[in-house]
Amino acid sequence: GYFHSIQSRMTHGVSGDLVDLVQIPGISKIRAKKLFENGIKTLEDVMANPDKVKKALGMKDKGVREICDGANKLLML
Repeated sequence: GYFHSIQSRMTHGVSGDLVDLVQIPGISKIRAKKLFENGIKTLEDVMANPDKVKKALGMKDKGVREICDGANKLLML
């Protein structure tokens, strides 16, 4: 809800647009911003676009899989 969003913004020091992305294990404020700038704005976007995640972050397949797994776990909550 609203207060959870505010708490996450304060904890991670990010704008509201990046709150969902920084919840993913391995996604820092800087990585979240890179994803957002490349059109990856939600957990669903992460799951649907592993190639864009890989390109945006310059990661290897294993790291992208871990990020996608983290996004998937958050979506299941």
